[in-house]
Amino acid sequence: MTVLIRRFVVLCISATVLLIGFRQLAQQDDLPPPHSTSSSQINHPVIWKDVPLRYPVSSMIPLPSGAPSPIPKIQHEFGVETENNKAKRKERLETVKKTFLHSWEGYKKHAWLQDEVTPVSGGYKNGFGRRGATLVDTLDTLSIMGLDKEFNLALSALNKIDFSTTEEPTLNVFETTIRYLGGLLSAYDLNEGRHRILLDKAVELGDMLYIAFDTPNRLPITRWDWANGALEGEQEAPSQALSAEIGSLSLEFTRLSQLTGDPKYFDAVQRISNQFEKHQNSTSIPEQYRKLYEGAIEAAKKHLFFRPMNPQNQDILISGTVRKNAADFIKLQPEGQHLACFAGGMVGIGSKIFERPDELDIARKLVDGCIWAYDSMPTGIMPESFVAVPCPDPKDCTYSTEKWHEAVINDRSIRSTLDVARIIREDGLVPGFTEISDRRFLLRPEAIESVFILYRITGDTSLQDSAWRMFQSIQNSTQTPIANSAIADVTCPPEREPEKLDECESFWMAETLKYFYLVFSEPDVVSLDDWVFNTEAHPLRRPQSS
Repeated sequence: MTVLIRRFVVLCISATVLLIGFRQLAQQDDLPPPHSTSSSQINHPVIWKDVPLRYPVSSMIPLPSGAPSPIPKIQHEFGVETENNKAKRKERLETVKKTFLHSWEGYKKHAWLQDEVTPVSGGYKNGFGRRGATLVDTLDTLSIMGLDKEFNLALSALNKIDFSTTEEPTLNVFETTIRYLGGLLSAYDLNEGRHRILLDKAVELGDMLYIAFDTPNRLPITRWDWANGALEGEQEAPSQALSAEIGSLSLEFTRLSQLTGDPKYFDAVQRISNQFEKHQNSTSIPEQYRKLYEGAIEAAKKHLFFRPMNPQNQDILISGTVRKNAADFIKLQPEGQHLACFAGGMVGIGSKIFERPDELDIARKLVDGCIWAYDSMPTGIMPESFVAVPCPDPKDCTYSTEKWHEAVINDRSIRSTLDVARIIREDGLVPGFTEISDRRFLLRPEAIESVFILYRITGDTSLQDSAWRMFQSIQNSTQTPIANSAIADVTCPPEREPEKLDECESFWMAETLKYFYLVFSEPDVVSLDDWVFNTEAHPLRRPQSS
């Protein structure tokens, strides 16, 4: 009788598992397929390599050959950690992984092969052409976390995505490159070239993006009518473009040339770098990037980075905004942005590879400035943007409530009739902040990105503790039964739950949780001496010098 009961129990469990599996498959089958086109004239895949070039290059810029130039060591020499520290680190690591799996399962159930899951309503959004943005963006995170079963599931789904067309009539070349092309190439590199489909899809997409460069000056159309490109219509690059957008294409296109041996991708982006330096003397490529960086960092130190007055009298820095008028007068706007928190990590890496050791201290102060912005808010989360009080003299920046109140009043257009206590109360201001210009948190990665980089450079475990505080605060305010959601107001008091915006961009799993995971990983997991991260946190393998 006991044997029969056991068999019955096993049968019931098996049936339950099968039923759940069938239900999940049925839910996924209810979702629209990931291939659609915005053009009534194109209803089939486009073979982009066969599209005739309007403005072919007369001489291809070759991919640099020979041994790569040596790059100074970036990462700290980590010693043996204590058993207690190791246990704490691994516990935090597993917690981050569980949070990732929670969001990943929500995406699989509610938005499989769509661009993004809506984490409150349990639906999906397709703002990137319905080409599985979250799936492609997250491939390398799955590999890094050792989630082989989930990675193979996502890999098999790639066959259903057509990267030669899109549902969006205007393709954002920057976002498509960093999320899709970067995601495919990173997963290929991390898996040591074992999955050919990743490179094949990267080439399919790279050939599409290459036609966006088919303009009279060979500079890309950043918001591109891809169907017009496929149908051989006239094309011209815009008269203006964000330098960060077109400059950020270099990694992915260069790596695609390295992996395929086809120089056309490198040629396309090297022409952008040459334009950046067109008024300077011709130099070799490594020296070109050094020269561009050194000019930019000197200007940033002089005009952009500022020390904010704060109640703790911390010696920290914020990367602000600079405006220049017609008379060439430069004025600092003491506005901090979450997006600008990448600066600390950038300056840190620059200080190592360009051998500028004094700037590592600046990098740390920039990172500490973003940590301060997190710690200052009632939710423990930094807002999208805020205004602080810059110190007139960075060497004498003692905080006073009177100076803060004066700055709060001066930031308002009508001053005489204002009650400062009322402004602070109604605007939800905390000491040191004169305005919270955008109270949202959009699950952004830039702050933890720089915390991770500075930890790997310095080995300072206090940065891991800061990362943990940030992670716990984000988790407490953003988790839903489905995934994690952007929130409307980081100044929400502790007794109230922040309003959730029903948004979960693909960078939450591709970037934010990846960096949180890596800051608690062993230091040799995606070492900064072997890998370089693109704008979307996709690590690409660095060619090593002999």
